[in-house]
Amino acid sequence: MNLNESTIEHHTIALFQELGYAYAFGPDIGPVGESKEREDYGEPLLLGRLRIFIYRLTSGHIHAPETDQLLELTTG
Repeated sequence: MNLNESTIEHHTIALFQELGYAYAFGPDIGPVGESKEREDYGEPLLLGRLRIFIYRLTSGHIHAPETDQLLELTTG
């Protein structure tokens, strides 16, 4: 087996998919992609997805204003 960055990336993606995570191809969710989720590639976090995760994690007890405050504290 040739162990390189691509091999590790594909294996990691497969593992996360087995755990129930959805995969999205970077350029598709990039600044000019079909399903844009960030303004530029310098944004390491997909804040929309993170907001949804926080809402689900807290069973809906933390809503958008509180989530935005939390994200502002953690991302500066």
